Amino acid sequence: ALSTTDNAAVQVFIDSAFESLALNFGVKRGGLRQASVRQTFWTKTKPVRDLIVQQGAVVTASQVPSAPRFISRGQVTLPAASAAAYYTPDAGRYEIQVLMVAETPGAAGNVPANSLDTVSSGARGLSTVNETAADYGLDRDSNLALAENAMRAMSSVDTGTSGGYERVAASTP
Repeated sequence: ALSTTDNAAVQVFIDSAFESLALNFGVKRGGLRQASVRQTFWTKTKPVRDLIVQQGAVVTASQVPSAPRFISRGQVTLPAASAAAYYTPDAGRYEIQVLMVAETPGAAGNVPANSLDTVSSGARGLSTVNETAADYGLDRDSNLALAENAMRAMSSVDTGTSGGYERVAASTP
C-alpha cells in the first residue's frame, strides 16, 4: 500500500500511472506550448530613419496583468527610404508585423486582440498592438485528456472507422 502524507508525491504517482497506461497505446502526454501572435508595430509619423524591431524585443499587456510577456522571434526593419511601402491608409500609419511568442508556455498566453499594447524593449520609436488574439498556447495535458487520447488511439487503429476519423481529426491542428 502507498503510505504518504505528501499530496504532491501522490499526484506524481497518479500522473506516472496514467502515463504508463497511455504508453501501452503509444500515446504520450502533451506538454506545454507557447502562445504566438503576429504583432503590429507602428508609427503615425513618416520615419526619417530606419525603425527596427530587434530580435528579443518585448511587449506586454497593460490591462491584462496575468498575461505573460511576448518576445520577438526575429528582427524586422521599417526602412525610412521605402516607408511609403509600409503605409496603411485605413489605419493612417506606417506598420510592420513581427512574430512574437509568449515567454511563458501555457494557455495563459492566449490573450485577446488589442491587449498586447506596450513596448517594453527592443522597438524604439514604435507603438504596438496585437490586432488578432494570441493563440496556440497549451497547458500540459490533464490525466483526463491523456486517458481520452489513449482511448481514441485504442479505438481508432483503422482510420476507415468512425474512431479512426475522430482520431485523425483531433490530431490535426
